[in-house]
Amino acid sequence: MESAFARKTMANSFMLTITLDNLGTAGAEVPIIVKFAGGEIMQRLEVRAKSKATIRVETTGAPQEIVVNDGSVPESDVKNNSFKVEAAKE
Repeated sequence: MESAFARKTMANSFMLTITLDNLGTAGAEVPIIVKFAGGEIMQRLEVRAKSKATIRVETTGAPQEIVVNDGSVPESDVKNNSFKVEAAKE
């Protein structure tokens, strides 16, 4: 995971922008799980080999953690698959 930014919207929800960087030589469609106050949302994102991809996820509560790849996609380095989200700016 390269970066994640959260912003509060005018409708009192939160918009989270997540950028993934695939350093490997194989592309994959990976699950992205966003955990927030009140639940979690899962979406999938295709990240091509040696490329970056960005996705936006809207949540009803403040995002707390992002987990990329639930183990369903084989990979050699899983150390950077979890990211704690900073408090969203108003």
